[in-house]
Amino acid sequence: MRSLLVTVTLVFTCLVAQAQTVADTIEVRKKQFRQDGRPLKPKQLMNIMSTNPEALQEMKIAKKNADAANVFGFIGGALIGWPLGTAAGGGKPNWGLAAAGVGVLLVAIPFGTSYTRHARTAVDIYNRDLKRSAARVRFRAGVGPTSASLRVTF
Repeated sequence: MRSLLVTVTLVFTCLVAQAQTVADTIEVRKKQFRQDGRPLKPKQLMNIMSTNPEALQEMKIAKKNADAANVFGFIGGALIGWPLGTAAGGGKPNWGLAAAGVGVLLVAIPFGTSYTRHARTAVDIYNRDLKRSAARVRFRAGVGPTSASLRVTF
């Protein structure tokens, strides 16, 4: 009875160990990056990928594009918002300023697209390397007529 209990415990432990997924993977949903259900910002992605030089290099390019998109987006939004605020306040708005803001926002779009492309590539590289490292560990349970064994191969 005791050997059956030990055997069942070892087999169950082995099955549970093999059923574990890599918890550090990063999910991509549309244009949002998540890890363990939490949304990640570009700086957080860089911190996570600091252990993988190839993914980090790609993420640095993505972060530069995200920063540029944010700067152009802020400037464009301000240039559009100023005349709208003036119009809402009853003043005479300068619609040329709003048109310039639209132009600046159009410059921000390619930077945002480039950020998404490079960040997805970095996440793919990071996740691929995580799966490779997780796949190197193998568990084998064996049951013989008089013994049970558990073999862990790295």
